Amino acid sequence: MKRKKNLYLALALSACMVGCAPESVGEWTTDDGVILRTALVPFEGEPATRTTADGTALENGDGFRMKIICPHASDHQTGESWGAGYYQFVIGGSGDVYLSGGQSAEAQATTYVYTAQNTTDTCAFVIDAVRYSRPTNRFRADQSKLKNFKRSDVVWAQSVRQTGAKEVHLHFHHKVAKLEFTLDDSELTHEVDGVTVAYPLSDKAVLTLEGMPDIDGAEIVVGDYYADQSYESERYNYREKASCNFANNGKVLGVAIHNETEKRSGIAGMTGNPSPGGINSKVYDTVENTGVYTAYQDPEDARHYRLYVPPCSLTSQAVCWVRDGERRYRAVLEVRDFVEGRSYPVRLKLKNPAVVIE
Repeated sequence: MKRKKNLYLALALSACMVGCAPESVGEWTTDDGVILRTALVPFEGEPATRTTADGTALENGDGFRMKIICPHASDHQTGESWGAGYYQFVIGGSGDVYLSGGQSAEAQATTYVYTAQNTTDTCAFVIDAVRYSRPTNRFRADQSKLKNFKRSDVVWAQSVRQTGAKEVHLHFHHKVAKLEFTLDDSELTHEVDGVTVAYPLSDKAVLTLEGMPDIDGAEIVVGDYYADQSYESERYNYREKASCNFANNGKVLGVAIHNETEKRSGIAGMTGNPSPGGINSKVYDTVENTGVYTAYQDPEDARHYRLYVPPCSLTSQAVCWVRDGERRYRAVLEVRDFVEGRSYPVRLKLKNPAVVIE
């Protein structure tokens, strides 16, 4: 093997984050000349991506973790773990990108695989009296607040860097689906002193979706074919969760499980998720569809709601509820198959006393 060349990534790095359609692009250069370029690919059929509430760009506080491996090297590649040696990028208010996690040594004999995923939280757990922390994404069932709505999105990218190349392109894709609800209350009426008058919704109406995968607070796991090639020293790590065969690379496998009895990590699949097929993968029971999700109400349009849902195929239809004070409107959602990266428009026409999907 040829000599190793250090890629120092411990300092604050300069970045320019530029919002544009159809992709939101950013780039920064490490001090040895390698340029990292990122792009956020929009949901299918939409002109811009979601990362900010108005769907334009990355913003202050957004972060992602990156793992670099040399899949053809048999020895331990320093700093290649999403465990102790992960790279954690955070977008700062000044446009700077800050990095923690130390440095990586990249051998010059072959190509390298860069895998990156956004992070919104830290997962902490104790193994044999040792506390471990991992940067992670966390799905929120209650997305009524902007912070939780944004956290429930999952974006993932993978790129191969040829030896000697000075650029790495990370095209992030959304790994959840999105529901765009529009409420039509134009036909709602009630009686006032014997006269029928319009009875529109108030601006405080709440929209929920029942019968979805019960994954509140769970990490959504995306399969990585190259995870098996990486060296990691404990069993509650990325390699154990994300291992998959080549056909499932980049697909959502389920949600993370930390099994204290078996002392390892694995996944619990959602109905319709692929079976990983990786060397290190461990699949536990399927997640039950008993979850209740609460949608985010657009502050600029009180009749418009957004909701992120995990990719899955429901065996029975989910139920929409619109609650406004003492009024209740119910509808069965026609969509059963939710595909990652796809946006689904849903129009709810409210009538007395029922709600109808058009």
